[in-house]
Amino acid sequence: MDSDKIIPEKYNLVVVDDEKFICEIVKEVLSDDDRYSARYFSSPSRALNFINSHPVDLV
Repeated sequence: MDSDKIIPEKYNLVVVDDEKFICEIVKEVLSDDDRYSARYFSSPSRALNFINSHPVDLV
């Protein structure tokens, strides 16, 4: 049943792009939506370090 599904209060997102302005654009778009908690990285290695130590719903 659909009523048995657990929906998180916020989805944990990780945005990775080597162009910092792309991260800024995505951040601006997501900032008004309370369904998401997002972290932004221009370094793939830093993003992987974060992902390995935090629960993430979408990269």
